[in-house]
Amino acid sequence: MKIPVIYKCVNKITGVVVYVGHSIDQIGRLNGHHRLLLQGKHRNKKLQAGYLKHGSGAFVWTRLEFCPSESLCEREKHWIRVLAPTCNKAAPPKAIRRDNPRFNPTVQEIRRQARKRLRTQRSTHS
Repeated sequence: MKIPVIYKCVNKITGVVVYVGHSIDQIGRLNGHHRLLLQGKHRNKKLQAGYLKHGSGAFVWTRLEFCPSESLCEREKHWIRVLAPTCNKAAPPKAIRRDNPRFNPTVQEIRRQARKRLRTQRSTHS
């Protein structure tokens, strides 16, 4: 069952909150973070550098709160202001149009994968 959440990542060695994020699928999102970090391909370069420096055991991912999907971005902004994570980008999170009756998480994931394949194709042809 997918439940919308706000989560954080803390570096246990330094005690610093390094990342705050949101997801409508906590388990899937955290597994995605772990997979990309293990492969050395995480798009957040600061987080990836910390992971390579300290190792996987240095980081703990925990849920901050459950919240309605329409409040995810607002609550994530709140937690970013409160915790001041070191690896979050300066730009606020994008708004999620989940109130649209045509919103479909599966279709959104298919589109995300298609964009990723297109970027990969473009980079290999350059």
